[in-house]
Amino acid sequence: MNKNLENYDSVQVADSYPPPTIGDHENINFSENAPCGLLTLTPDGGIFYINLIGAELIGAEENLSERPTFIEYIDPDYHGAMVQALQNTVATGKPQTAELKTVDTQDRRPLWLRADVSARIEAKGHLSQWQISLVNITETQTRCRRLERELEKKKLLMRELNHRIANNLMMITSLIMQKEAEVGRSEDLDEIRYQIEAIRYVHEFLQKSEGFEEIDMRGYLKELLNTIFSYFTDKEIDIEKKIDRISLPTQTAIYIGIIVNEAASNAIKYGFNSEQKPRFSVLFEEIEDQHQYLLKLSNSGNPFPEEIDVLHPDSLGLSLIASLSEELNGKLELRRSPSPVFTISFPKEE
Repeated sequence: MNKNLENYDSVQVADSYPPPTIGDHENINFSENAPCGLLTLTPDGGIFYINLIGAELIGAEENLSERPTFIEYIDPDYHGAMVQALQNTVATGKPQTAELKTVDTQDRRPLWLRADVSARIEAKGHLSQWQISLVNITETQTRCRRLERELEKKKLLMRELNHRIANNLMMITSLIMQKEAEVGRSEDLDEIRYQIEAIRYVHEFLQKSEGFEEIDMRGYLKELLNTIFSYFTDKEIDIEKKIDRISLPTQTAIYIGIIVNEAASNAIKYGFNSEQKPRFSVLFEEIEDQHQYLLKLSNSGNPFPEEIDVLHPDSLGLSLIASLSEELNGKLELRRSPSPVFTISFPKEE
């Protein structure tokens, strides 16, 4: 172990230290009555002193006839963590902490230990000994690992649930398309189909993501818009996207997705004309000094009709934009000409 400390030129190993008589210590009474394991190590890592609790924790005899190294009682996977703690306490002059696992033997199951490490530096920077206290954290680690396993199971279940929801929404969309074919397009069901697709994409993103409470809006909106304009129109649309890296709660993401879907659908149906190249723009950003988000949706083409009240429209799609903006506690504004621009600002959730 001493070999790993050669990089620290300012630290020198003392030329000599007290004879390695294990169990001999100037504070032996205090150490033996301490509620934790206490060890001192020689600069080369040999056990110079260990109290009874320390010996029990690492699985060693208290009165050792030979001076073993401390690290041989530690699982090899944790040698690096132990050596790093020793190196850091010499380099910084401050105590270090490492979580260790003892070796697994036929006679003894391994324990998890928290090791608090400090170095005793003599005059002229000579390292005379390491001082280590050990606390048994096996019960805590066992609980943590059990909770991690349970959390992983819940993640798998949530992925499966979102997968099934997305599949069911896709099936509903297919049924709507079949109904459209059956009635010969006498009923326009595009709006409800688009709305279902917007919700389905949220669940597809949840299925792919690590977390299940928030959605990456940049990836979600990009995929949603690409799908809307490639799947629901034959026109070649220029899509301009300026979307900050923002994560929002699932329900909020669904509201935003439906709003974007309605604005895009409105552009497809009524906005684009033959005189201008079709273009749809989305800006979504965080206004930090106001603790708000800003969503701006616009398209080229025809101006928005003056006779339509966007806050009290007859259209289901426009009604959704107004009502969902209200659900977000947001403010909805519309610039009608020369082409429509929907602007929604809403507060960040605390």
